Amino acid sequence: MRLRFRREAEIATKLGHPNIIDVLDFNQMPDGHPYIVMEYLEGENLTRRLIRSKRLLVPETIALMGQVGGGLQAAHDIGVVHRDIKPDNIFLVGALDGPIHCKILDFGISKIRNSRPVLTRANALIGT
Repeated sequence: MRLRFRREAEIATKLGHPNIIDVLDFNQMPDGHPYIVMEYLEGENLTRRLIRSKRLLVPETIALMGQVGGGLQAAHDIGVVHRDIKPDNIFLVGALDGPIHCKILDFGISKIRNSRPVLTRANALIGT
């Protein structure tokens, strides 16, 4: 878990895109517990929005998917594949019924192209 935590922090600090959560710092507490400092977001994830609203309008969906695609493209451009895109990992920032601005969360099981997989125990890959 510590390796996964550190990997997520290292990857996220390299991304720097308006549609990807900003990781400001990561380190260890004196007692050895790791921590990540991320930007503060107000809003809700896409899962909650869909439960609350039942559906998104076509213009909202187009705007949202454009932002998600832009964030994923930025990650792909530096060799990072997210591998866990789902409504829980798309956070909608701002007013609950205002224009959609999203942030992609949770790069904990992402893959860096041409890298070795992270194992949690013998032959067990991490993931959702």
